Amino acid sequence: YALDWEAEALEDSRELLDLLSATALARYASLEGELEAVIKAQIEGSRTELRRADVASARRAEEAALGRLIGCDSLRLNTVRHLPPVDRPEGGWLGLSPASAPSVLAARARARAARTAAEAAARGLAPDLDLGARARWEEGEPFVMQLTAAASPPLWGGAQARVRAAEAHSAALAADAKATAAVADAEIARLVAEWDLAERQLRRYREQIVPLARQALEASRAAYGVGRTDFSSMVESFLRWRDARSAEARLEAARYTAYAELMSFGAIVRGPQQP
Repeated sequence: YALDWEAEALEDSRELLDLLSATALARYASLEGELEAVIKAQIEGSRTELRRADVASARRAEEAALGRLIGCDSLRLNTVRHLPPVDRPEGGWLGLSPASAPSVLAARARARAARTAAEAAARGLAPDLDLGARARWEEGEPFVMQLTAAASPPLWGGAQARVRAAEAHSAALAADAKATAAVADAEIARLVAEWDLAERQLRRYREQIVPLARQALEASRAAYGVGRTDFSSMVESFLRWRDARSAEARLEAARYTAYAELMSFGAIVRGPQQP
C-alpha cells in the first residue's frame, strides 16, 4: 500500500516536473530565466525516475516474498488503493491476551506434552505386582486357601535416570512457555504503542502537514510564474509536498500493520459504528 501510494506520488511528481521544466525552458528561451533553473528541473526529473525504479523493484521483491509464503512463483498484485478502515474503539483494546498468541499456544502445548511424558516415566518406577491364589481340599481334611503375591522391581538405576531427565525437560519447557508469554505480553505493549503513535502522526499529516504542503506548492508555483520566487524555492516546496504524501501512506500502512498483528492476540477491533 505504501509503495503504491509513493509510486502514484512519483507519477504526479514526474508530470509536474515536466511542466516545471517546460516553464523553466520557456523562460530561459525568452531571456526571463536562468539556465540554472532548466538544469535543476532536469536533475530533479532524473532523481524522480530513479526513485520510481527503486519503488518498482521494492514492490516486486514484496510480491516475490509473499509468493513464496503462499507457494505461488508468479504472484502479481493489483494496485492497492485503499486499506480497510480501522479505528481504536472508545473502550480501548478488548481481549488482548498473550495466551492467544500462536507462539504461546505452541510453547504451552510442548510443555503439556513433556509433562505427560514425565508422568508416564514416573509411573514406570512402580514395581510389577503379580497376585495368585491356590486352593486345596481333601475329604476329611480342612479346606486350605493359599494366596501369593510377587513384586518384580524395575531396573532402578536406568529408570530413575530417565525419569529425572523427563522431569528436567518438562521443567525447562514450562519455563520456556512462561518466557514466551512474557515476550508476547511485551509485544502487545509495543504494538499498542505503535498503533497510538501512527494514529496521532497520521491525523497530523492528514489535517495539517499534507494540506499545508499542497498550499505551499501552489503558492510557490504561482509566485514563480510571475517571477516573484526562484526555481529552487519552488522545487523545495514540491519535494516537501511529495514527501508528505509518501509519509502519510507509510503511516497508514504502519497503523494497519499494528492492527493486523494485534488481531493475532485476540484483540477485538471495531470500526466506526454506523447509526
